[in-house]
Amino acid sequence: MGPKVIENYKDIGVDVGHIVRRILSHLSPDILEGLHEVRLLEKHDHAFACYKREEGAIEIYVADLLGYLPGILLKLFYPFTYVVVGMAVGHELDHHVTRNNHGIDREVSAEANIMRYVYPSLGIFKPAARIISFGGRPLRRLWEKKIQKMENG
Repeated sequence: MGPKVIENYKDIGVDVGHIVRRILSHLSPDILEGLHEVRLLEKHDHAFACYKREEGAIEIYVADLLGYLPGILLKLFYPFTYVVVGMAVGHELDHHVTRNNHGIDREVSAEANIMRYVYPSLGIFKPAARIISFGGRPLRRLWEKKIQKMENG
């Protein structure tokens, strides 16, 4: 049995919980060991997602991640929605997997392995996911730089 998925966000027209549960269901128990919860929450001031090591939890901030898109687009372009959610989950899963490895740069590892945890669950969407994830990485970096500028004043 894997981590519990807790959903506490406004309806955006897509079942994000289903996406997360599907991704988790395709992972081996050793990857999920020690991960107790994946929380799907509304918003955060400075992040799309967060790994809470002490709690064994991942938090995904749905409004920050997908809230800028109309629900109809999220449904029509479901592979895009799936991969965007998956990239957030995959990034934080890598933080969980490498939580005790102090000899690596965790952000570099998380970005390098972002699709490793999502890819097994993609089925027929595997080719589309490669294209979406390739284009999504630069967008994530731009967003992270924007957040850093806001934090630094």
